[in-house]
Amino acid sequence: MTKANLISRLKIYRKSFCGIKLKGISLIWWLILSLSLWSSMKTLRNYMSQTDDEGHSNFQSSRNGAVSISKTTELVVKKKEWCGNISGDANFCDLEGDIRVQADKATIFLMTSNETILNSTRSWDIKPYPRFYVPNLRHWTVKLVRYNDKDDNVSLCTQNHNNPSILFSMYGHSGNYYHSFSDLLFPLYITSFEFQGDVDLLATDYRVSWVTKFQDILSRFTRQPILDIDKENGKIHCYKKMFVGLKFYRDLLIDQSAPEYALGVSMPNFRQLLRDTYLLERKNATLGSVNPRLMIVTRTKTRIIINQDEVAQAARELGFVVVLAEADGSTNLSKFAQGVNSCDAMVGIHGAGLTNMLFLPDNGVVIQLIPLGGIEWWAKVDFGYPPAGMNLRYLEYNITTNESTLGKLYPSDHPFLTHPETFHKAKWELILKLYLDNQNFTIDIERFKHTLVKAMELLKN
Repeated sequence: MTKANLISRLKIYRKSFCGIKLKGISLIWWLILSLSLWSSMKTLRNYMSQTDDEGHSNFQSSRNGAVSISKTTELVVKKKEWCGNISGDANFCDLEGDIRVQADKATIFLMTSNETILNSTRSWDIKPYPRFYVPNLRHWTVKLVRYNDKDDNVSLCTQNHNNPSILFSMYGHSGNYYHSFSDLLFPLYITSFEFQGDVDLLATDYRVSWVTKFQDILSRFTRQPILDIDKENGKIHCYKKMFVGLKFYRDLLIDQSAPEYALGVSMPNFRQLLRDTYLLERKNATLGSVNPRLMIVTRTKTRIIINQDEVAQAARELGFVVVLAEADGSTNLSKFAQGVNSCDAMVGIHGAGLTNMLFLPDNGVVIQLIPLGGIEWWAKVDFGYPPAGMNLRYLEYNITTNESTLGKLYPSDHPFLTHPETFHKAKWELILKLYLDNQNFTIDIERFKHTLVKAMELLKN
């Protein structure tokens, strides 16, 4: 309809509309309204005729005749940044849409229309492990690709999956018992929680021995076998939703401000999952018991308590029933967890063995003996801060020069003893050699008794 025809019709409407004669000022308003309507209809008609890169119309009519915006338009509005860091240096991607995983290229393609990648990063280099600085991890590339971009040579799907997926690395520090929980199992629990078992786990840097050791826990996260994605050469696994990397906030901790916390993710709930997995009977320590059980986590290779028998005897004299236990790579995890759960308190030198505090009943007590060497800060990060989130009480005992074999190896004014923090800037291997692998202890019994008395008092109240 032309403007001239529109004005002509309006004159007719002016004479006949409900038999009422319109004044001049009314005609002006009718002209403005009609011209605005004509312009809007023209814009809408042009927009409906446009298509996206796949040839889809921007608007689609549903079966009942209503008009709805297509999925392509929703993506344009979303303008989502697909990859970033959850906390610190942990890489993490939250992908949705047409996702294609090509193992032989270590690349994850996110297919999209032209509009969705305007003013957006198109590619990310990802280490799917919470500690980005760890070497020798397989790098993965997450890449946004236009459907009509032929240069990327993206293959078609060979396997389509209904479940969402999580791709993560099993390497890093997974050979260490503590890091198995702090870097992998607890982050996997956080990341997979929202899917309640209906999720596919894709492991790069796959380790058979690790899967075997922790299979009972892993089966709580997914109902499917874990896929060794690095061996899927020649296949294109396709998903509609995918996490690349793991949600990691702090070592064995999750902030209450984290969105997952509102869903029910918490350390107490993770500990309940472990109790259910290993059939641990005790949820709460026996407070007020005359003879609470104390587990001494022993070590036989490094950081050895030379007078361990004297420590055990001192604990017995204060009323503890003492249990000596050592865990190594061959230890049956289920039986060891049940042994820890039968105790009310645990004591041990800083090291992976203290990770077993996860199996202590609520209100139990953890005592960490911190070696000489200025390592108090990371000793607290590993085993000092987490107990509060586990509903456990924490005590620490700092080794002195007189209790350490380092005091016999070096003179009292040696920088190794007086200013250990100056060596913390060196490589980790040097710190490990100086203060962790080259130090044993003869505990001052009378001094340590004060810590044992505090533990007893906590268990009686």
